[in-house]
Formats: sequence, C-alpha cells, structure tokens
Amino acid sequence: MSNLEQKVFVLTRNFRGVPGYDLVIRDPGATVQDYLDALNAAIVRLPLRRNRRRGTQDCVGCDRCCAERAPLTIVDCLRLREALEKATEGKSAKGTGKEAGRGAGKWTGQGTGGKPGGGTAERSGREAGIKTGGEGGREPAREIGEKCPESWDAFFDRYTTVTVQGPVVDIVLKRNEDGRCIFLDRRTKLCRVYSARPFVCQTFICSPAARRALELREALVNKGEDELVRLWLTTGMVIHQAHHPRPDPRDWPPTPFAGKTRYGEVLLREVLPGRIWQKLKANGGSWRRG
Repeated sequence: MSNLEQKVFVLTRNFRGVPGYDLVIRDPGATVQDYLDALNAAIVRLPLRRNRRRGTQDCVGCDRCCAERAPLTIVDCLRLREALEKATEGKSAKGTGKEAGRGAGKWTGQGTGGKPGGGTAERSGREAGIKTGGEGGREPAREIGEKCPESWDAFFDRYTTVTVQGPVVDIVLKRNEDGRCIFLDRRTKLCRVYSARPFVCQTFICSPAARRALELREALVNKGEDELVRLWLTTGMVIHQAHHPRPDPRDWPPTPFAGKTRYGEVLLREVLPGRIWQKLKANGGSWRRG
C-alpha cells in the first residue's frame, strides 16, 4: 500500500533535533486496525530514535518496556484467548499424533506467573460483597500453555491483575514476581504471544511523539479498557488488589468497542473525542472519496 492509500499515515517529526513521530488520519472510515498497521510499519520503516536503546532501531531482544503497566482492552483479551486456544489445540494435536491447524502450536507458553503484588488477598467481587448482574464463580488458575481458560473468571484470574479502588477498576496484564510480563520469554527476551500482543504493546515506541499522537493512543486504550470492565462486571469479578471496592455498573456505559471482536471493526472517529479527532483530521489533507 502506498503512502497516499493509507488511511492513517505516520511521519517523522523532529523534536529539538531528535527524530520522533507524528500521525494524521486521512480517511473518515479509518479503523483502530488501520492505526495499528500504520504504526507497526512505521516502527520498522522510520528512522526513529530509541531512547531506551541508543544506537539501534531494532526492538528485538529488548525487554525494558515489558516491566511496565499494560492496561488491556476487550479486543486484547479476545485475541489472547484465541491465541491460547490455538496453542492448546496445537499441543493436543501434537500429543495425539493429529495434525495441528495452521499457525497452531507456535506459541510455546511456559512459566508460572507468580503472585499478584501488594493489596489484599485474592478474592472475587462477590466474596467482597459487590453486587453484579452476572453469574459465575472463580476457577483455579492454569499454567500458561497447559489449557486455555474455559471461563472469563479463569482468564482474568490467570492472565490479568484486577485492581479496584473504590469505584475505579483497572485491568492490566499480569507480571511475574520479577516484575516482567507473564508472556515474556526470559531467555530470548521475546514475546511468546507476539501476534496477539496487547494494544499498548503494539503502540509503544520509546521515541518522541507528537502530543496528538499520544492523546489518540490514550483515548483508545481507555475506551477499550472501559469495555473490558463492562465484561468483567458480568462475571464473578475476580479481584487481586482492592481498597474499599464498590464498582457500580452504571458508571460503565457501552463504548464504541461494544460487540466488537476485532480492531478492524472499531472506527477511530467513533472512539476519539471531538477535540482529538479534529487535531488529527485537520492536518491530514483532504478526505478520500468513493
């Protein structure tokens, strides 16, 4: 795809002499997936300065960002569950002599996950006395690669850390006791679920960026996590850390991510606040027609 055909275009921009990036939206039909495709291509294509790995543009083998908070979106979790299911199917097929499906079994998840850090002891929202509209109890956490969680409760318990402070709910990717992501291969420093890595992982570059580009990323993450919280509210509400938890479903109305299973189904213009949309649209040239 040529630059003129891209619905979202990422370009180099200098910040006090340091090469970073900016972006513009060229098409009102641009989706979150268009944004991801453009940014992922730019990470490889553009001469961006890596602030955490000077002298190289290659992220392979660098795990410094894998120790940071990684909030999850509803689509992230759907994609992760799909990847885990494929890994499980591939392992089962290999064990029985049956041929695995295309792409299955490539993820060789191993590890133990460790204990959640700090806060109260693990418990479900129902055990904490929180009222919800859904049913379901907690299930034992399973080892990575052993079997895909059969319920959302098991998934939240095994692969996320859910923190509730008063009415605020935060759902992030779980980290091991060493503070690194649960899906990081400690030996190779590579992601074991790279094709299904979360939105924040795909969109993080340790390079300078324009304010509007960062605002776009933040808005998408927040709305996507809001929709994930809406799902969590219908489950047994597993909680790993809490301080006077009192989430209210009325605080979590449907978002543009509601009912969507892929980023290609979510339009940027439906997620972004008008102020940010205008910033990104104004300097992006004329809209494509047809």
